[in-house]
Amino acid sequence: MAETPPPHVSTRQPETGRLIAPQRALVATFAIAGDPISVLSRATQSMSDACTILPLTHDRASHNGVDWTATALILGNASALEAGAEHLLDARPETLRRLALMTMQPGLDMLFAKHNGRAAEQRMIQWIEYVSCDPAAREDYYRCQSEVSGPAMRSLWDRGLVARFMGFEEREVLYSSPGFPAWDVLHVIGMTPWQLLRFLPRMCPAFDRFAKAAGRGSRRAMFEQWGHQRTLVKLTAKQPLEVTRHASAEQDGPAPPCCQEPRNSLTVRCM
Repeated sequence: MAETPPPHVSTRQPETGRLIAPQRALVATFAIAGDPISVLSRATQSMSDACTILPLTHDRASHNGVDWTATALILGNASALEAGAEHLLDARPETLRRLALMTMQPGLDMLFAKHNGRAAEQRMIQWIEYVSCDPAAREDYYRCQSEVSGPAMRSLWDRGLVARFMGFEEREVLYSSPGFPAWDVLHVIGMTPWQLLRFLPRMCPAFDRFAKAAGRGSRRAMFEQWGHQRTLVKLTAKQPLEVTRHASAEQDGPAPPCCQEPRNSLTVRCM
């Protein structure tokens, strides 16, 4: 008989606390036609040194004629994020499409790889998910994230199979271009090619185990329900290291062996 997974327990412990993301984020989304490095650098240069800045660029996405190509996550304490928001709202770059304050979804706060920390960052393949939930289903979808997605991904993170997995829920929209999609959840997933090869055959069993433990039936039934509860835009993202800034300069050891880079886009099908 399969062992029932334990309830989610935070890993905010002395040996892993530095790997866990702050619980608040300022999320700025841009439409950049030219060089994203210079635009993102100017937009974030006045942010407090207490903040971690993760810029993510991707192929152009569009909704109702409004495009966007990059999102900057500014992670930090409330006062630092308030100052950062004031800076962006005062400057109001013409490329800015949306600015929102978000909080971490319970347990979905894996900023760095558990076993090699920030050393994996340069090798990571990353994906960003913009999620818009049906308001009538939002509470159930959020609860499912904390009951299933967080524990399942953390179990894989604990085994060194995931380098980054963060989920954010919207708390306040500070600015939005007319017609910009009203997404309310943001996910960032990252893993090295070495991790990806080992992650793929283990992801579906992990989600199956936690879905059943949460009383949500099979993983396939849960994924099908998600398809009715949310609209998802998933994009392969690049993280410009020239603009990346971490609140701590601490390095956490060597990266794991790396194999050949996979294709830029990936769809995982679980049968």
